[in-house]
Amino acid sequence: LCGNWKYKASGADLIKIPHMEAFFNHAQQVGDGVLRASCDVAFTGGDNLVMWLLKGWHIVDCVSAKNIDSQTCVRFIREQITKWGVQEENFTYDLSGIGQAIRGFFPKAMPFNNLEAPYDCIKGTYDRLKSQCAFTFADMLIAGELSIDRQLLDRKFNGVPLRQILMKERKVIRPDGERRDYGKCLIK
Repeated sequence: LCGNWKYKASGADLIKIPHMEAFFNHAQQVGDGVLRASCDVAFTGGDNLVMWLLKGWHIVDCVSAKNIDSQTCVRFIREQITKWGVQEENFTYDLSGIGQAIRGFFPKAMPFNNLEAPYDCIKGTYDRLKSQCAFTFADMLIAGELSIDRQLLDRKFNGVPLRQILMKERKVIRPDGERRDYGKCLIK
């Protein structure tokens, strides 16, 4: 497809453009009001470290850092969760890959291992925890149970507004139709 010899058709988007437009305008979903933070860990290279702050199910803030070493990464995360007022036990980070390098620095945090078995579900419903979380996230977003600070949508990351980034990123939450025998699966 368009010169890509490795092209393979995949499942349809779970989150459509109208769902995102509605999400951008949802009323605040503060739920229990607990402040929580998450981090997709990254050091030097092409990927960005990204942290999110939520109050209940309302996205309050987002920060990003690029080309940082492991020491700076740990300091950045610690400063951010302190600034946000998030208790360490309400902090999660991607344990897969380089997230393992920060594990010992946040002993009360909840590391997220996307390859783990799904939580509390019937065997064969999801192939792994990452799929369970992604499908649940999509269901919650579509149902209007998540919200985001509207001012955050215009903030630029690497020169691109967050609204535009989220519209593009929604496309990675797709079912893998070729692996139905494993339960609900995401594309790689």
